[in-house]
Amino acid sequence: MTTALIPNGAFLNAELDFGLSMLRQVPVTQQLVVSPISVIFALAMVQAGARGKTKMQIDQAISRGAADGAVVDYYSKLSRAIMTSNNGTQARIANGFFIDKRFNISNEYANTVSSMYSAKIESLDFTQPEQAAKTIENFVSQVTSGKLQNIANADTVKDAFAVLINAIYFNAEWEYKFLKGSSSNRTFNTTNNTGRLIEFVNESDEERLYAEDQDMQLLSLRYKDPSYALNIFLPKNRFAIEQLREKLDGAYIQHMFSQLNMTSLRISIPKIKIETDFRLEEALMAMNVSEMFNDSADLTGITDSLRLKVSSATHKAIIEVDEDGTTAAAVTLFKLIPRFAPPESVIFSADHPFIFILTKDKNPLFIGQFLEYHTKGHMWKPHALYPSIIFALLLYNGIVVIFLRPVCDQGQTMGGSMENLAIYVPRPANKFTQHYRVAIMTVASVDKMHNYEEALCEVCEKTLQFST
Repeated sequence: MTTALIPNGAFLNAELDFGLSMLRQVPVTQQLVVSPISVIFALAMVQAGARGKTKMQIDQAISRGAADGAVVDYYSKLSRAIMTSNNGTQARIANGFFIDKRFNISNEYANTVSSMYSAKIESLDFTQPEQAAKTIENFVSQVTSGKLQNIANADTVKDAFAVLINAIYFNAEWEYKFLKGSSSNRTFNTTNNTGRLIEFVNESDEERLYAEDQDMQLLSLRYKDPSYALNIFLPKNRFAIEQLREKLDGAYIQHMFSQLNMTSLRISIPKIKIETDFRLEEALMAMNVSEMFNDSADLTGITDSLRLKVSSATHKAIIEVDEDGTTAAAVTLFKLIPRFAPPESVIFSADHPFIFILTKDKNPLFIGQFLEYHTKGHMWKPHALYPSIIFALLLYNGIVVIFLRPVCDQGQTMGGSMENLAIYVPRPANKFTQHYRVAIMTVASVDKMHNYEEALCEVCEKTLQFST
């Protein structure tokens, strides 16, 4: 028995517009099949763990910004409705979240995607990428009855936090089958000057759902489960598909659906077989769903132990239409990786005096302050010591220990007396001790003095005297 799903106009518009946006990402001359619902379900699982701008972009794409509860409620009901098709129609949709067993996801996120989206959550050993990829491949193959393969490989799981999957499968017979003998070969015209001979299925004088306006004809072919239908939008101008593609939107399509009526028709449609490997990442970025791919992505609802982003997005789809019915399958894969984005930079520019501490297990072996001053000529000024100072140590008793390599402006070592040397001292003082042997000068202050009437220097065993 089919689970009834009450259509929601806002969600239908969003889904249709989303699918049309995907369609418009490829040239009008290129055959294409995609599954907007597959991509939307995959995005809905990402959205459940997204926050901030990342979430806002996904919300806008899949639901036009509807409340979280409404999004989860609608798509969980849609999932159940798809899974409960009847009258021989096989329809399956499945979500999977395959995570590296070394990591964890939040309980809230796990509960949401498992209970509301029926997602299979499985921990895999991503350090064995071939085996992990095989598990993911088997999941897709089971859902799609083997129609889609080669979705995941070792590179898919390499460096991944998790691989998020949606797969969808559909196989159904027409409500009214085309007769086998009705098939014929006809020319399918792509332009005024080009066409090729292909096989068509035909039907005459049968009542089917149909609508039209000044620009197009709409044929709706139902399957044995009448909640499913293949709707064909045919431009009345034979080669105006580009104009029709631009005109279509969710509201317009819903309006045309409302105009469908049983009409006697002569039908001729081609057999269809299309397989597409869609460049989903580029398409989503063009559709303003870009933040989840950036280093600024916020997927903290999935886990708060790592900062995640979506590193790649894959979408494959296939459809086959013949006189008996339709088979279609699609898969969407998002690879989530840690983003390792650097935090906002803090400027550290040590362009002014600073204190430093050299530690061993946090024990201060050395503590110091770095002071770098400038000279003029060959003089050491009270306001500036030449940058030959290696460093100055600030001892616990307030004494400054300055390590010197006296040089002149030209970079040569200064010789002779040090009578012009000026020292910064913390308070007036006229005595200091210089241990010349190791080029250490111990000073009792850091305030400047302009005149030294007398300075006593102890150099190991003798005293030197000089003045300014």
